[in-house]
Amino acid sequence: MNAPGAICSLISNKGQIMANLRTAPPLSSREKECLLWVAKGKSSWDIETTLGISKNTVNFQLKRFF
Repeated sequence: MNAPGAICSLISNKGQIMANLRTAPPLSSREKECLLWVAKGKSSWDIETTLGISKNTVNFQLKRFF
């Protein structure tokens, strides 16, 4: 799917996405921390090095989002 198609799909599924967000369990502090570093453009390797955790832990924390 190309970018415009993906955007259209997100817009058409907005109601379902919002419902999922309302019912999703809250993020753990580790999930928030990892997500913050991803938002800053950091790789899994950068995050594991910065936080002193394993790559598997980073990937586990981010699995919920990607």
